[in-house]
Amino acid sequence: MKEMNAALDDKLAAIMSKLDIESDVESPGSEGDDAPGGGSVRTTTARLTRKKLMRLNKDKGAAGFKSMEKVRREFRRTLMEHISSTDTTRLVYPNMEATWVLLVASTVKALNLTPELAMDFLWDYIPVPTRGDQAEAVFRHASVPLQRVKPHLIQMIKERILLTFLRALGLTNADMAKILAGEWLHNNAYFASKMGFKAILVAIVEFFTYLSVADRISQGGSIGSGIVVVCVVGHFCMVSGLVRSFLELLAGLRTTRRAGVGEGMNEYWVAEAGRADSLLARDCEVQNGLRLLDCADAERADFAASSDCDEDNMDEEEG
Repeated sequence: MKEMNAALDDKLAAIMSKLDIESDVESPGSEGDDAPGGGSVRTTTARLTRKKLMRLNKDKGAAGFKSMEKVRREFRRTLMEHISSTDTTRLVYPNMEATWVLLVASTVKALNLTPELAMDFLWDYIPVPTRGDQAEAVFRHASVPLQRVKPHLIQMIKERILLTFLRALGLTNADMAKILAGEWLHNNAYFASKMGFKAILVAIVEFFTYLSVADRISQGGSIGSGIVVVCVVGHFCMVSGLVRSFLELLAGLRTTRRAGVGEGMNEYWVAEAGRADSLLARDCEVQNGLRLLDCADAERADFAASSDCDEDNMDEEEG
């Protein structure tokens, strides 16, 4: 934590020094500044006012940047907890509206604000380092960099899941060539076949381990029964969907696309739930190391269900 704060202070110092230089630049006075009548006094006063305003903006920017970092850490923690702890498939991967609700709640908690003031903060402007030069900054709504937290988190999860999935199959990234990727996609073999299912299950263990959720993984009830993963269809499909995305890219069935807030993944995850739902267990017993908590829910993968019901469930989980 000390190293993280030191790095943040260094980054902030570089940005603020840049603003210092800009605030010290004074525009030359007009030709009549030194003429009788006090033109130079008026110009000096104007310069002092401008410098004071720049200093106030600089101080506000520094405070806003530090506050944004507090919200960023809380928002990431909130997303990880939300994704891992829900027992309702439809809520596992929050869509754009649900993500905004979680962001506002994280801002309230991190900065000890009311929801109204949290919204004001998210729409306020703060200095944000540019990608090309961390010492350079542009002013953005605080919500803009914060909305990148979710896609960055999903990318980290994806990298760990794919590495684990491939290792479970005894393969490397280079081994999974175009033809082989197509074979794993055929009839959904990447999760429907015995070997594919086992590899997905190992990846789900890695998924929950990364999210620091120990109670989703337990030992079986009998000697030699191995690990049992307890989750909902949404968790299974989040992992299998990331694997399918990787396989389709290798097989040339889709192209990469960049989404600023990662909402394309939500649509992909919903489609994966539709594919996998009918092939996953409908009873609550452990099957091949997996026990589904929503085993008896006939509408567990029905994303057309009432959004009002989902929002109520989200409120309960946040509380």
